[in-house]
Amino acid sequence: MKIIKMAASYIKAKFGKRTSLEDFIDRLNVCSKCSWMVEKNRRYYCKECMCPQSKLWPDSELKIKCGYFEAQCPRRKWKI
Repeated sequence: MKIIKMAASYIKAKFGKRTSLEDFIDRLNVCSKCSWMVEKNRRYYCKECMCPQSKLWPDSELKIKCGYFEAQCPRRKWKI
């Protein structure tokens, strides 16, 4: 059942509205200071969020994910 909730959350974020530029930058700043952020092949991911961390799943890269209004930080560090 958890996988269904995760898929529904992803679809809602992916096809929902986008964050403002200010919120996008705030989210990236929070992520850049977080101990859960990891770099793989010059891309940045959250090792807590459970999204696949590969080029085959580009939406999990933080520069994309931070732009989804409905996306959430699994550590609850984003203000939205």
